[in-house]
Amino acid sequence: MACETSLIFKSFARKFSSVCGDVVENIAVYKHRAKPHSMRIAYVPTPDMTVAKQIARTLLDEQLITCANMHPVTSMYKEAEKLIDASEVILLLKTNNENIAAVAQRIEALHPYDTPCVLTFEATANDSYTRWMAEQLEHGTHKVE
Repeated sequence: MACETSLIFKSFARKFSSVCGDVVENIAVYKHRAKPHSMRIAYVPTPDMTVAKQIARTLLDEQLITCANMHPVTSMYKEAEKLIDASEVILLLKTNNENIAAVAQRIEALHPYDTPCVLTFEATANDSYTRWMAEQLEHGTHKVE
């Protein structure tokens, strides 16, 4: 499925700025810390909540991610010259740099779309979250082949 990334991301950013307002404002603070703690966020549109939860549960069970947030959205894109206006559920998946390739690989295998969209972003986190995240991901069960 094609993705109008710009439109979706702008809509996503507006929708969640009120939810994550202080997180967005504090990015600059974490960015300039002496020891930033790097992590990855994967942005994955799914067709519905059932699929989103199935993918999230699998990745959590395999200890490839620490957390999955699911957000219903309306997406618009063109497919075969036809404008599509569809409901989707966006997965925001938190993981570390070491697991991001395996996360993308598993999403490709689990996702029902012919061409799933897996956008990844580098992020930084506070010390306590980074430590918790490392503990949660210590024994991941799936590696990139």
